[in-house]
Amino acid sequence: MKLGLGNAKGRRTFYNLPEVLKANTIVLVEGETKADPLSWLWLQDSDGQDVAVTTTGGANSWRSHFAELLQGKHVLILPDTDEPGIRYAEAVRASLERLGIEHETVYLDGYDVRGFLDRNTPYALAHRIGLQLPDDVPSRPVGSIVDI
Repeated sequence: MKLGLGNAKGRRTFYNLPEVLKANTIVLVEGETKADPLSWLWLQDSDGQDVAVTTTGGANSWRSHFAELLQGKHVLILPDTDEPGIRYAEAVRASLERLGIEHETVYLDGYDVRGFLDRNTPYALAHRIGLQLPDDVPSRPVGSIVDI
C-alpha cells in the first residue's frame, strides 16, 4: 500500500509511510517520479529484508522533524545532481547527523536515479548502493518505468 504525500496527524510526511516504518533500510530520493520506479525493483538489504523507498516531495520539501521517523534505520540518500537536489541531500544529511542516524549519500555518476537506470541495469544500481534484487528483475537497462 502506498501512502501519498500528505498529512499524518497534521504534519506533512513521507511518501510510502507504512513501508518506511517497517523497513530497516530506507532509500530516500527527491520526488515520487523517482521513488516509484525504484520501489518497483523490490530492493532488499543484505539480510534479504525489503527496503523502503521514499521521498518527502521536491527539493524544498525536507523538514528536520522527518528524521525522527528514521531513528534506528540505515538511510541511503540518492540525490539529484542539480543545485536544489544537492541542497536537499545536505538538509537531509544534517538532520540525520543531528540525531545520530546511520546514513550515506550515494551519487550516481552525475545522474539522478532515473537517469542512472536509463543507462544501467537495476543490478548495477543495487550493487552501487549496496543492496540486492530479487532474481526476476530485468538484467538490462530499464530505460523507462514501463520496462520494469
